[in-house]
Amino acid sequence: PIEVTLDKRDLGDVALDGAIFSITGTFANEDGTVGAEETRTLTLEGNAIAIDGLIASREGAEYEYTLSETTAPAGYELAPDFTFKVDEAGNVIAVSDVRDDATQPGHEVLGDTITTHDEPIQIELVKQAEDGTALEGAEFTLSGDFADGTTEKDVFPGTTIDGLVAGEAYVLTETVAPAGYEKLGSVELVVAADGTVSGVAEGYEVAEDGVTVVATDIAIEARIAKVGENGEPLAGATFTIANADDPTDARTVTTGEDGTIALDAAWLVAGRTY
Repeated sequence: PIEVTLDKRDLGDVALDGAIFSITGTFANEDGTVGAEETRTLTLEGNAIAIDGLIASREGAEYEYTLSETTAPAGYELAPDFTFKVDEAGNVIAVSDVRDDATQPGHEVLGDTITTHDEPIQIELVKQAEDGTALEGAEFTLSGDFADGTTEKDVFPGTTIDGLVAGEAYVLTETVAPAGYEKLGSVELVVAADGTVSGVAEGYEVAEDGVTVVATDIAIEARIAKVGENGEPLAGATFTIANADDPTDARTVTTGEDGTIALDAAWLVAGRTY
């Protein structure tokens, strides 16, 4: 019987603990005879484990093994399945594709060692108006159990959010809305094993790629109406509207022919007193 080593690392080649794999194939019995096909569980101690009982492929007798990551280290996506065989010298021969380059998740083969590289779970937050225009100035919190042991992070649109754990649920909440826009509530995001997220709430949606969360704000709408004693609209009335915390931050508005004036949504800020 032949033994090979399974090594677990991230894209930066840093060792990762906590992975569990299954391997399916035909293994040798203790007496050296060929056993039946079976699936075994591989629980890595640290970042590596020895896979023993493998049978070498030779002319007329091919033995293939399929390696599947069933539990990824916290904060990482599952690696794709990998099929291989071994030669009589104990070297691993890839049947599945190996990864193209060091920036990609997947598997590498060197002699009697298979190195599996996992990609971190990452999502992106996008903030936009109803017409799709990007908005600046928003702030959010994301609450849940992160891979680094923390339970809440401040997040900002346009930045990558990492440290998420597959199978966990996180609550995304807008804490500061862009000037002129209403503040959204919260959405629960559930992370799948492949690193995608799901979750729907008013003002929130997940894009088709499964890793982009789009938060859409609604412009604050306010209107002043000036009427006479009998309820008739009065045009030409002038008002000054000032920020209660900063009187120098003020605007002067005048009613139109219908006796109303729409306030400049881009100036109003949710939660501020005028």
